[in-house]
Amino acid sequence: MGEDSDDERAPERVPRVLIFCCKGVFNPDDETELYDRLGVARTASDAEIRRAFRRLSLSLHPGELRERGAGATPEADARGARAREAYEALSTPTRRAVYALSR
Repeated sequence: MGEDSDDERAPERVPRVLIFCCKGVFNPDDETELYDRLGVARTASDAEIRRAFRRLSLSLHPGELRERGAGATPEADARGARAREAYEALSTPTRRAVYALSR
């Protein structure tokens, strides 16, 4: 009976926390924080963060770059990926709180 009760237990829940480290490796533009990636202040509202991300992602979109004659580049793709990471980390109050605690 003791062995069966161990098998019936739910698996231990591991908290999912994103830890930011190794800034020199993962942050080639030397941005000091996620807010800098989006070009907003730390006190920015959710709407301001969303607006900044949309503006940045549209400016880095391959179709938009072609219209300006620049074409898609690996650097633009990397900037877009870093902007997406920043937006994902700052898009909800809960994620913003986790990010603030990790700083």
